[in-house]
Amino acid sequence: MNTERGVRAYLSWFLAFLVLLASGIAFGRLFFRFDQPHTADLPEIRVAAASDLYAAMPELVEAFEAEQGGQVRVVPVLGSSGQLARQIEQGAPYHVFLSANRDYVRRLSDSGAIMPDSVRPYARGPLVLAFAQSIEIAASGLDALTDPAIRSIALANPDHAPYGMAGRQALQHAGLWDELQPKIVFGQSIQNAAQFVRSGQAEAGLIARSLVPDPSLRWEPVPADLHDPIDQYLGIVADRERLDSAQAFCEFLVSEQGQAILRRFGFEPAGGTLLPEVESD
Repeated sequence: MNTERGVRAYLSWFLAFLVLLASGIAFGRLFFRFDQPHTADLPEIRVAAASDLYAAMPELVEAFEAEQGGQVRVVPVLGSSGQLARQIEQGAPYHVFLSANRDYVRRLSDSGAIMPDSVRPYARGPLVLAFAQSIEIAASGLDALTDPAIRSIALANPDHAPYGMAGRQALQHAGLWDELQPKIVFGQSIQNAAQFVRSGQAEAGLIARSLVPDPSLRWEPVPADLHDPIDQYLGIVADRERLDSAQAFCEFLVSEQGQAILRRFGFEPAGGTLLPEVESD
C-alpha cells in the first residue's frame, strides 16, 4: 500500500513539474528576470491556476510582487481546474489553487487538502462564442454553429474543465448538442480550446472571454441563462510553508487592484457584485 501511494505521489509531482515546465515557456518573463539576478533566492509560492487566467496572470503576478517589495516570487502553473485539483489531491507542491468553479475547491476543502476558511470567490468568467477570422458566415449566435462552413467547434473537455461544462450546457439548452457533437473537438483546458480557434484548427469555439485577444478572433457573448455561472473560487493548500505569502496573494486577488486587473481581461465580479477587499488579520 505504501509503495502504491509513493508511486502515485511521484507521478503527481512529475506531472506538476511537466506542467510547470510548459507554463514556464509561456511565462518566461516572469521566471527569468535578468535585471534581478537573485530572484531564485526569494521565497516562492506556486499557484495552480485555471487556464482562463493565461493572459491575466503575468500582470497579476507582476503587480503582486511589486506590492510585496520584490520579497516573494510567484510561480503560476496553468491547467484545467479538474486536472489541477487532482494534482493537489495527490500531493502536488502548490500553495494556492485558483479554480474556474467552486466544486473543485469545495471538495478539496472537505477532504482537508484545502484550508476551509480560505475558500472564497474571486471572479466570474464569461463564456463567449468565438470564430476564426477566416470564417465568413451571415448567421450569429449558437445557431451559426450549424453552418456547413463550421466544420470543427473547439470546446474544453467538460469532464474536468468548467468552461467545457458550461459550453455543453449552453448547447444542450439551445437544443444543439446532439446535432453538433460530431463537429466538436475537445481541448484539455480552455486555453487549449482557444488555441484551436486562434490557429485555425477549429473554425469556432466556446471559450473564455479572458482568452479572446482582440482583434485576432471575432466573438460574441453566450447568453448567461443558457449555462450555470462560471464563478471562480480560490483556496490555500493545507500544510504548506509560506502561509503568509499565500494569504497575501489571495488577498491581493480580491483587492481593488487585483479586481481591476481581472476586469481588464474580461472577468466579471463573482456573483455579479464587486468583491470586497479582504481584511488582513
